[in-house]
Amino acid sequence: MISCTEFVPLYSDFFKHLDKIGGHAEVEKYWAYVSEHRLGDKNNPLTLISFLERAEIPFFGARDYWALTLKEEKSDYVTAIDMEKRFSSSHMRRCPSKGKLLEITHNEPYYDYCGHCEAIFKPLLAKYGLTYEMDLTHCDQAECKSLLFETGNRPTDGEIAAVWEKQVDEIRLDDNEYYHPGFHISCDIALRYCGLTYGDDEVVKFLGEHTRAYYAPRINDIRERGLPALADWLTEYYKIERASDRLHTELSEDVLRVTVSSDPVLDFMRSVNHVPSKYHRERTRTVLASVCKKADLCFELHYYNENGGTAFTVSRGDV
Repeated sequence: MISCTEFVPLYSDFFKHLDKIGGHAEVEKYWAYVSEHRLGDKNNPLTLISFLERAEIPFFGARDYWALTLKEEKSDYVTAIDMEKRFSSSHMRRCPSKGKLLEITHNEPYYDYCGHCEAIFKPLLAKYGLTYEMDLTHCDQAECKSLLFETGNRPTDGEIAAVWEKQVDEIRLDDNEYYHPGFHISCDIALRYCGLTYGDDEVVKFLGEHTRAYYAPRINDIRERGLPALADWLTEYYKIERASDRLHTELSEDVLRVTVSSDPVLDFMRSVNHVPSKYHRERTRTVLASVCKKADLCFELHYYNENGGTAFTVSRGDV
């Protein structure tokens, strides 16, 4: 029940959760884990390292990776590239991730949310002879600048200015749909890291805290409108994940019965050779249980199988 369009608030809340446990140093440990196990997963053809490995020249592999990712994330982005000297100067005019966090008025983002970009990309790129620099001066406005070049060949200010005059690529905000399924893997890795580092109970604790904080407006709507509001949320979720045909609901005045034939998220993760963690099911069980408890509803999970096929019942608390 955490769509790929709602991963960023979870990411931010996970940073906050780790910070409460051990300060910023604990967050940095996680960022290092992400760099190695998410961006550095050679089994997944869509990761940064896979693009770097496939390219004869790593610089162009990095550019191809970002070209795909920034489109899927619905970025507002312009970059100037010097193909011969192999460097790019980029301006993120509106970061989709930080921009989304700034639009959420009921849940404050992690104070150093934008710090994760340089932390996860820079070490991996360095292994392939690339240097990545970021200017986060205006990140509080969802804006940043970056420079990518082959290590040892940093362009001069004059060379950077010159390339802006001749070769510019642009991704505009309205050019693409916000649909980046790779965020599901990032979410799975966050939950796996939480479980491996702090134990199973901490995964449930974190997801419960995140659900109550981020989904507070949704919970209030369900409390006010009852089961129809929950049914609407389920319909919306499976539409976002392009799997409406897998959801089957039966709604009466007092009970909502739900059956899902299979989980589209599991299908995607397996299609790119990512092995889902055992905590993936908590995105259904813990999230829905937390929502229903706060909305004074009773949630009962009947089963959840290896393909994500599931059945559950939600009833009014007074029934």
